Amino acid sequence: AVVSTQSTGIQYLDLELYQHIENLTGGHWLFCFRWYLLMFKNEFKMEDILKLWDVIFSQHNSGHFEIFVGSSIILMHKEQVLACGTSDQLLHFAQSVTSKLDVGSVISYAREVSHKIANTEGLSENLAALVKRVDKVPPPLVGFVRRR
Repeated sequence: AVVSTQSTGIQYLDLELYQHIENLTGGHWLFCFRWYLLMFKNEFKMEDILKLWDVIFSQHNSGHFEIFVGSSIILMHKEQVLACGTSDQLLHFAQSVTSKLDVGSVISYAREVSHKIANTEGLSENLAALVKRVDKVPPPLVGFVRRR
């Protein structure tokens, strides 16, 4: 369900990218399944993963902020994804980002994605439930506060 919700979010945000991934995968976005299974543990350095987990588990406007994180990784690497010609290349892309992502940039972009989707008219049921849409969602934060 998480991966299908992510694909629907990408469809709303970037139809060209969505169609390319759909054509390569036949609708099965398994290339990013590991991200969710391990909650991005392999994609970030240990000190960064703790920051990311803190943000994921403390988001007030979504019970599944990790979906926006995964979507952001794909959207931030759009050119690389579009350069993939096979599902194997797409899987290689997903594995190649390991420990190369900047946690602050990913979190900031994920917040922007969350904000865009929350303020999109005509959302599918699964996306609407995901963002727990309210009349006005606050704009994304630039940074995040580290708890002690």
